[in-house]
Amino acid sequence: MTVDPLEIEDTSDWLRSPTELETCTHYLRMLENEVQELNLHLRKAREDIFGLVQMYDQAITQRDDAMSNLRERSAQLASARKELYVVEISAKGHKREADRLKGMGGPGAMTQNDHLGSQNIPNSLERASQYWLLSTARSYSPRKVYNESLSYRLRNIFLLGCPWCRPDCLALTFTQQRYDRFNQPN
Repeated sequence: MTVDPLEIEDTSDWLRSPTELETCTHYLRMLENEVQELNLHLRKAREDIFGLVQMYDQAITQRDDAMSNLRERSAQLASARKELYVVEISAKGHKREADRLKGMGGPGAMTQNDHLGSQNIPNSLERASQYWLLSTARSYSPRKVYNESLSYRLRNIFLLGCPWCRPDCLALTFTQQRYDRFNQPN
């Protein structure tokens, strides 16, 4: 294949080939520029990290303040709940005492069933177990059976009164609270 002389490019104005020293100098300048650029990126990354560390410290401080505030509020709430609980117990005890006095007809009078209080506890538990057997036959839900039998037992204990101590006893209040909780509509 022959090449037409007009198609051959004139290379007389081309630069000469660089020497080895010129190539190394050029490569050195490229590396220096790259190092400067990397130093700028490194400086920016360090500033970003420093900013993040400061933000983290501020977040930790805010979290600690919020947690201490939450603990204070929780303590106040617990104190308020305790006071409310004491007031409720006292109110229930006073109400029971008032109801008992209304039913007695006077402070010294005895009702017909006062002497049976502690003797009826085994009977009520026996009736509760019978009720549990009947409710087991009627229902397939173990939770419902448990709630019905517990409700029945608690109702009996509540209606009979606390045989172990005075009317504002915590055991009676506890049983009434359990009875009320299980008898709330779902």
